Amino acid sequence: ARGVVAYILKQNVKCYQITNVENLLNVVKEKELRLQEILPQLSLYQKQMQKQDRAMVLEGLSGLKALTDDMLTLEKTIYVFGVPKQASVLMKGFIDLFHKRRIKKKVWMYHIYNEDSQDRIAFLNSLSFTEAVYLPREYDSPATTLVYSHKVAFVIWSEPALVLIVESERMAEAYVKYFSLLHSLTKKSVL
Repeated sequence: ARGVVAYILKQNVKCYQITNVENLLNVVKEKELRLQEILPQLSLYQKQMQKQDRAMVLEGLSGLKALTDDMLTLEKTIYVFGVPKQASVLMKGFIDLFHKRRIKKKVWMYHIYNEDSQDRIAFLNSLSFTEAVYLPREYDSPATTLVYSHKVAFVIWSEPALVLIVESERMAEAYVKYFSLLHSLTKKSVL
């Protein structure tokens, strides 16, 4: 249909061959031209959507990985609180790579862990662009809250993990304030 391939019959068998290599390039160029025509409309739609508050739900390890990738894409300070001990175990396959990439991009990350995570806190405090502290046991949380740029993410550490990301400038500002309040109640690692 696009004039890229022709065939001939040899002993009742269709044998295909390319008609002209240039035709392949023309097909790609046509698609690019069509895309160029609608790009302004897509950009306008994207800008309108960015102004609206919205949310999305992700699941499992792929959802957690998507969350960490999103944080690195935005390259803004990350605030995280309510981190249970099992969080780093569940993300073992990729969390260390996330921190290496984050540090390379010089993105600060401030953690408030549950009290039972002393080893993890000590490790994190050995990293550049990182601060980790903990709250007393009575503030332990089974869910984690992350604030980065104009987004707030909630991770429920179930099986599979559930990630809710809310894009809202107002919510992000409010949760940074919550983080500051909680941070004033924290303790440094004893290790």
